Amino acid sequence: NLVGFCNEISKQAELTVSSCEGHSRIQKTWQAIMGADVIPVPKESSSTRINEVGRVYEIGWAHLTDVKPTVAFRTHNAEFEGHASDYTKLWQIWYYNRAIDQKYSSTVAYALACASGYAHQVWNKRVNDIDVAAYDGRDWRPVAPFDTTVQSCWGMDGVRAVPLTWAQAMFPHKAEELRRDAITESPSRVPEVSNEAMAGGRPIASPFWSQHAESRAVEKRGKGIEVVYLHWLYYNDPSRNDSSSAKYMGDFDEAGEALTNYSYIVEPNQPLYPRKRLTVYTKSVLCYDGPSHNWHGMFPVSKYTMTPLPNTWLGHTPMWDTLSPQETITRVLRVMDNQLRKLQRPPVRGGRSSDEEELRKLSEMLINPGAFFRDTGGSSDPIKIEQVQPLDQMAMVLLEFCIRKIADRVGIEDMSGIAKAAQLPSDATIDKLLFASSPTTRWRSRMFELFYREQGRMFLFNAAQHYPVRRKFKMIGRASMKPTDYDYNP
Repeated sequence: NLVGFCNEISKQAELTVSSCEGHSRIQKTWQAIMGADVIPVPKESSSTRINEVGRVYEIGWAHLTDVKPTVAFRTHNAEFEGHASDYTKLWQIWYYNRAIDQKYSSTVAYALACASGYAHQVWNKRVNDIDVAAYDGRDWRPVAPFDTTVQSCWGMDGVRAVPLTWAQAMFPHKAEELRRDAITESPSRVPEVSNEAMAGGRPIASPFWSQHAESRAVEKRGKGIEVVYLHWLYYNDPSRNDSSSAKYMGDFDEAGEALTNYSYIVEPNQPLYPRKRLTVYTKSVLCYDGPSHNWHGMFPVSKYTMTPLPNTWLGHTPMWDTLSPQETITRVLRVMDNQLRKLQRPPVRGGRSSDEEELRKLSEMLINPGAFFRDTGGSSDPIKIEQVQPLDQMAMVLLEFCIRKIADRVGIEDMSGIAKAAQLPSDATIDKLLFASSPTTRWRSRMFELFYREQGRMFLFNAAQHYPVRRKFKMIGRASMKPTDYDYNP
């Protein structure tokens, strides 16, 4: 019943995102950024293409991530000023040691193409530290949103395709059931790497996956990778302990000792999930159901939106508006290229009795200066070389107009103010950004501030939850040791 409920919730959440204006342009935008050619090219015609969308995407991404964020925890309670200073230092150490700037940079990259990108802040057991994973704007879906912010939703459903072996290692007690839900997919999201191509004997590029494929049964080799779609559903569950005895939430041993730092005891008539409920599932397998693993009680995912709009969850990105001018640029370039080819090698027209092979030889000789041809075939039909008219200058005007408008729409010139503001003193970078340049720059910097503020609040609680006194001492010294660090139940 719970798996069926979660699947219904997931469908509703996916519909909320897929019905947003611009959702259908996300895949087209990614293809345009990668340089995919969506305009059919006739045989012998020009295939010239300038990827102006990819160029402005890279410049815009560079501008948006050219700011070194400064995080400073502050409090009006004098008793906790020392904690605020300590957690500021812990953030700086964590930010640089774990390459968190790259994770946030990937979130911005997703937002440029999808209008929104997500950063999922979790405890990573593999690296034994807090970590951040960037997600596409379509991979986290809101459940019953009140507005366009994550924390206002009833729930958040995140989906990720993971290798079957990875999912089985995470949930070993569900290994066989997960195998039932596994499907075969290409190791790449690039459209041209299809399952059919791989099944036809096309080698897998990565040596790791090649080795993995050879270790499987013969009938499954060369057919892609077995993956499982795992869903992480965080939601608000108002259930209370309606029994007369205490309930143990999370993992406990036989003696009643908590095995994890997110396990707790709920007294009668108290909320069972005061810090949200987490259900990890596939289409037919329930992998985990219990309290959320985070003390902060928030949805552990932050949303960065390029241009938030009140009537759509995804928002808007200027990259969507560059697709049409890019097609125009491609068409104009190919018309100009075809015209230049005709000027270099003009069409040759012969009569009804002209020899086709002789016409072809003449056409090939026309590209060489000083070439001449004498008709020795005795044909009475004259051979004519067409006069190619020069291309109208309007084509160049249209080309320059589209290139300029693409750059203007993305706001490359406006975002240059962010790069200049990065040279200001680091302790006031965010404040200076608000007044750095144009309204567009100030608006995008404001979205940065909102994004980092939420991530900083999550980190504050996660560091208190996962960094013990010994680790804090090793990171920032003995001055960080406070009496509150030794509370039995902080």
